[in-house]
Amino acid sequence: HLNWGAWKQDRREDPTAAYEAAIRDFDEALKRNPGRERTWMSRALANRNLGNWLEEQAQDPTAAYGRSLSDYGEALQRNPARGEARMLRGSTRMDLALHLAGRGRDPIPLFRDAIADLTDALKLVPDARVRRADALATWASHLHEAGKDPAEVFRRALDDYDEWIGAHDDLDVRRRRAAARMKLGLHLQAVREDPTVLYAGAVAYLDATPGRAAEVEAALVRRHPHGECWTRATIPARFVLGANPRVSSI
Repeated sequence: HLNWGAWKQDRREDPTAAYEAAIRDFDEALKRNPGRERTWMSRALANRNLGNWLEEQAQDPTAAYGRSLSDYGEALQRNPARGEARMLRGSTRMDLALHLAGRGRDPIPLFRDAIADLTDALKLVPDARVRRADALATWASHLHEAGKDPAEVFRRALDDYDEWIGAHDDLDVRRRRAAARMKLGLHLQAVREDPTVLYAGAVAYLDATPGRAAEVEAALVRRHPHGECWTRATIPARFVLGANPRVSSI
């Protein structure tokens, strides 16, 4: 039933009946053997998936997410060293935090608890590194949208992305790192600090803080191991960009 529900959800078909059937099966299994941590985790996953579907349908997922978090807690009571359960609980906390944020409620405690779970999971599950990076980037984006300083949280996300990419060279994670860099750069530019490179696909654009253009150009304008940087005035004619006034200074 759990797999059937996931299959239907992937096809954008209503998986509610399948997930509810799976939850009933897990209820019965736990009555017979409440010590089996894997069953707690499976019921937690069914409830989380159901919560995700309800969120997508603009329905209230809080009860489903709450049941999922409770079940991951039960699994961890039975096996505190189960890194996967801690990692998935952290991800579920992120789901609930985003739901609360979208309705004007304070998600910060859940963000912090999610990062704590993912940090603990990282000791046992290396894949938690990129999940923590994604969670930090999401938290930082929320801070930015709320008018709060996200720089430290973005930098923590970038540290995790850097470490993951150094070990895996994952193209999809590179894209997510680029998005985090762009958002951090926009924030720093808005508060008049030197921005990091603003990434926009294969080409990056940058305007230096006023008064520091010469310093930034001296640091960047040259050939690099994986690319080349020009000022707007020196962009090769073949790119047909240098004459466009909307192109940034670097």
